[in-house]
Amino acid sequence: MIDRIADAVECFREMMSELGEETKWHDEYRAWVFDFKQRSSEKLDHLGDTAVGAQRYDEAVSHYSTALSLILSSPQAILKRSKARLATGSWKEALDDANEVIALDPLSPWGYEMKHAVLHKGGDYDNAADAFETMLTKMAESPDPDVQRELYPY
Repeated sequence: MIDRIADAVECFREMMSELGEETKWHDEYRAWVFDFKQRSSEKLDHLGDTAVGAQRYDEAVSHYSTALSLILSSPQAILKRSKARLATGSWKEALDDANEVIALDPLSPWGYEMKHAVLHKGGDYDNAADAFETMLTKMAESPDPDVQRELYPY
């Protein structure tokens, strides 16, 4: 099933590239493409979450990666893929994803939280502690009261 989903997304991308520029930027076409990408990425994200729940982490990584091929800069999807990659033992890829989340949203604590988890699991305790401290700072500085409330257990 995973391969068929990835094939369908690839067919969609090929179809888009074959359309003429005049057609490609027509308002009706753009709205359809945006809606298709949004709904497809949401479905793929859900399939990834379901795979994580069933501890099928390689499948989850595939679903999240396919979703990200439709919408490139979703920190939430990248974070989920990082967690799934960590569960498979792919520490370098999980760390790359955590760093990408930090680059996309440097004010958010969640990329640092993931970076801490990856570095700790990989035995890099000094850098893990630095990432943890940065996470706590970002939580304390967050304007979101829900994020600040999550700081209290620490």
